[in-house]
Amino acid sequence: VPGGWLIKNNSQGYGSTSWFQGNPAKFPSQSGASNSYIAADFNNGSFAANLSDWLVTLPLTLQNGAQVSFWTRTVTNVRFPDRLQVRMSTNGASLDVGNTATSVGDFTTLLLDINPTYTLTGYPNTWTNFVVTISGLGGPTEGRLAFRYFVENGGPYGLNSDYIGIDTVQFACNGGLAFNISGTASYCSNPSLGPVPGVTLTVTGSASSSTLSDNSGNYVLSSLPTGGNYT
Repeated sequence: VPGGWLIKNNSQGYGSTSWFQGNPAKFPSQSGASNSYIAADFNNGSFAANLSDWLVTLPLTLQNGAQVSFWTRTVTNVRFPDRLQVRMSTNGASLDVGNTATSVGDFTTLLLDINPTYTLTGYPNTWTNFVVTISGLGGPTEGRLAFRYFVENGGPYGLNSDYIGIDTVQFACNGGLAFNISGTASYCSNPSLGPVPGVTLTVTGSASSSTLSDNSGNYVLSSLPTGGNYT
């Protein structure tokens, strides 16, 4: 974790882990060394617990149009749903996230909530890029952003929570971060859907990009400018 970031586990029934170095046996990183990402899992809490594990950035200049970009995923074979929030505090250098599993302290602005209804398909199981754009501020202000691994009824004996990773976090106070489109090329076969490798996928519009689907049919179109129109 970069210096000046905060890790605080407010899970109900504190577990044996908090945020920790990624485990390539679960899945390798999105970029860099195979373990060069940060992870959280069901062991953030004990027994059946509401998990609330915070990863808070350095102080940032927050203003309308500023963007944060990151990659995240859960395990390949999903049996227990995961969830992640991105929250914002505009209270200067404050690190107040409260002290309970349901408290948010000064981080009252919810910017993104991945899989709030806890479906098995609501959290991506391949590395996926998310770009969040800040809006609604009266002017530039100092504050912080936070990733919150927030899973109700999680823990080793809960119905939810497994393992997630976060990689390649970027912040631009004036926006302009690129984003990526990913998916799987499939064909309709009988009796089931199947992936198609070697398919060329191209987007055109404000920018253009092409790629080939891999042996599992997965593809990523990278570094497309935000705010554009694409087909």
